[in-house]
Amino acid sequence: MGAYSSNSFIMPELPHLKDDSIQAIKSLDSRKYIPLNSTAVSVWAGTLPYYRPDIDFVDPLGKMDKYISRTKPRYSFFPGHTKWDWNYTLSKYKPMFIFKDYENTCVDKWLHNCTNEEIKNYKYFVPGLIIRKNNVDQNLDI
Repeated sequence: MGAYSSNSFIMPELPHLKDDSIQAIKSLDSRKYIPLNSTAVSVWAGTLPYYRPDIDFVDPLGKMDKYISRTKPRYSFFPGHTKWDWNYTLSKYKPMFIFKDYENTCVDKWLHNCTNEEIKNYKYFVPGLIIRKNNVDQNLDI
């Protein structure tokens, strides 16, 4: 394993280190938009919830969901990242917010094409965040 060097410290190369730091910043920035005790969904189900324990997060990859955990994998082998059903997750849990992980028109291009549930009930809110349409009328401090 190589090492990353800077003027002040040496750190081992870790997979997703940059991605994790971006997600941590995104999570902390979300305090401007997401009220306490809201519900949200994110594929980065470790970093974002760690920095926002005041939000109830839904894991769309279904590690804790009986229905999704029993579905057929969509890829050959990528542990913990091969099963999902966005229509099911969004319609069952109805999260108020969806953290977008990549810039595209849907929640996450890697995981799916736009679902009917997403098109019907969600809309772009601010960069990296989608909001459930019936929550837009709430008095959010933007």
